Amino acid sequence: TGDGNATNNTKTSMITVNNNGTVGTTNTFNTTADALVALDATGKSSTLWERGTITAAKTILTNAVAGSQVYATKLAVKDYPNDANSFLISPCYNISDLTGATVSFDMAFDLEKNYDFITLDYSTDGGSSWDILGTADDANWYNSSRTKANSGTIPDCDACPGKQWTGSYATGPTAAEGGTGMNGNKRNYSHTLVPFGSGGVTPASNMMFRFNFYSDGGSVAEGAFVDNFLIQGTLSTPENEFENFAVYPNPSNGLVTVVLTTSEKVNITLHDLRGRSIYNETFSSNGTVFSKELNFSTLSSGIYIINVESAGVKASKKIIIN
Repeated sequence: TGDGNATNNTKTSMITVNNNGTVGTTNTFNTTADALVALDATGKSSTLWERGTITAAKTILTNAVAGSQVYATKLAVKDYPNDANSFLISPCYNISDLTGATVSFDMAFDLEKNYDFITLDYSTDGGSSWDILGTADDANWYNSSRTKANSGTIPDCDACPGKQWTGSYATGPTAAEGGTGMNGNKRNYSHTLVPFGSGGVTPASNMMFRFNFYSDGGSVAEGAFVDNFLIQGTLSTPENEFENFAVYPNPSNGLVTVVLTTSEKVNITLHDLRGRSIYNETFSSNGTVFSKELNFSTLSSGIYIINVESAGVKASKKIIIN
């Protein structure tokens, strides 16, 4: 203040906080607790995706369940706007311990064919980067693989990624499964998440999804609505505990013996209660039982956390040094 320009006296920033999702619980979008984050491609809050009940303004995209709320590209306006790119973002899910993990949801759409489209993207790094989930070859998923490059003599699909939902309510390309095959019929779509679950190539402890809606500057239509978003799978039951893990004596004067049932290499670390690393060593194991005396007698008296890891299994114990 005091520089003669009152317009630069304040600054406003938007912080978007996402919630943790619950695996196995269907998000019906019926309450405020079910609300999702909606952002435009510019990073601003989106006014395109709205949660509520679709009104009579839409004549063909109607949610048949009375009182049920959905997320739609406008609830009380017939058509979506031109030149829109907006994201409806799911909560964060930990699926690293799930086997047979899947994502599913109900959706109906009415889009300008081969110009406007929707994809489902995913992120495993907190939203820093996104990839499109699946392809048009996957069952019960995208209905189009069209791109500008493969559109032939018709100059369409300028922005199409080649794996998307597109098309009007009753015309192609249409989904191959469910109802009459028309895009505008609400049906359930699903896709595997096995690569991101237990035993997968890239287990994901923080996975988000987003419905990516895109429209160009041409014709518009009624858009889309989604409902009943669900991440599910079976909690895996790997051998995540050692048959025997002991540290003795405890309390001690610093001389402790670690016993562990494993025939693999063992990594042992020690941390104080402030999280500082005190000790880190890896040992070989002879036979099926590992036993090693460790000397921590030079450490100050107090409580420490000893961690062991072998063959991908981890365990911890508190030890007291007098």
